[in-house]
Amino acid sequence: MRRIEVASPAAEKFEVVVNWQGEIPAAKIAPEVAPAAPEKIAAFDWNQKISSDEKLEAVNLAPFFNDKVTQIFRNEYRTPRSPFASLATPDHGIGGWCEPTASADVDDSGLRALAAGNAGKVSLPDGITFATPGENGAKNIIFTSQWDNYPREVSVPLTGKSSHAFLLMAGSTAAMQSRFDNGEVIATYANGTTTRLALNNPVNWWPIDQDYFMDDFAFRRNEPIPPRVDLRTGIIRILDVETFKGQGRKVSGGAATVLDLPLDRPRNEIADRPRARQ
Repeated sequence: MRRIEVASPAAEKFEVVVNWQGEIPAAKIAPEVAPAAPEKIAAFDWNQKISSDEKLEAVNLAPFFNDKVTQIFRNEYRTPRSPFASLATPDHGIGGWCEPTASADVDDSGLRALAAGNAGKVSLPDGITFATPGENGAKNIIFTSQWDNYPREVSVPLTGKSSHAFLLMAGSTAAMQSRFDNGEVIATYANGTTTRLALNNPVNWWPIDQDYFMDDFAFRRNEPIPPRVDLRTGIIRILDVETFKGQGRKVSGGAATVLDLPLDRPRNEIADRPRARQ
């Protein structure tokens, strides 16, 4: 079957006349393209103590924080939205058309208490440290979003060399966002090349309000589990797939996730701190 495509702005009426001369051209068949293999998430041993030869530096992101993590489900996310009838996410950013009153109370008092007692830092059992404010009411997160409430991406300049960037992250995701990338973190080197960390539900992008329930029947997931930091209690949980199966649940107060972005030191210095984008 032959087709002709006419690209034109919208109008009340169209009149198309085709005058054909010559032989009918041979049909063009698009080549088959094999789907790209999914990116594998490298396992990091969160139980292994960082060697004394390794230098750790907690980066102060306070100038870039644009809100408090507790605000995530207290906003009204109104734009952009379809002007037509749709099965949309409720205004407060959690739930769905069949559960419009769903909610989650995010309470970061435990995280702030940890930071307040440790000079504004939170440390993992292996020695990795994050800078975060302990003062009540201080902004402590860089939100990015497809909603107009926050920017779609944020770039943080940073110079120097490093083999890893460890990230303490928190955000939302839902069943309809499962099995694909919800966002990305990109490190840009001085020579223009990049390293990308995909934020994939359910591989490494976990919802702030709960842990995934994995039982190998209704929900199967074999990748390494990132550490979780419970915001209300300040408890840091180092999890593994085998012992965690069947234990997924709502997390009272919410939880953040620790991620590892391996960097390529031979590719020159880092020009930018990983850029978060959603």
